[in-house]
Amino acid sequence: MNSALDKIPVSVLIPAKNEERNIRACLESLRRADEIFVVDSQSSDRTV
Repeated sequence: MNSALDKIPVSVLIPAKNEERNIRACLESLRRADEIFVVDSQSSDRTV
């Protein structure tokens, strides 16, 4: 049986723009994903 720390073989793409308030929770919810790609769309906040 897999433990909670095992990676899941999935890649996730997150398009983001001005998500400074939300990006941390989003990324933490995907900790088990094998790959996570965040594409920033010219944010004017501190998302980058």
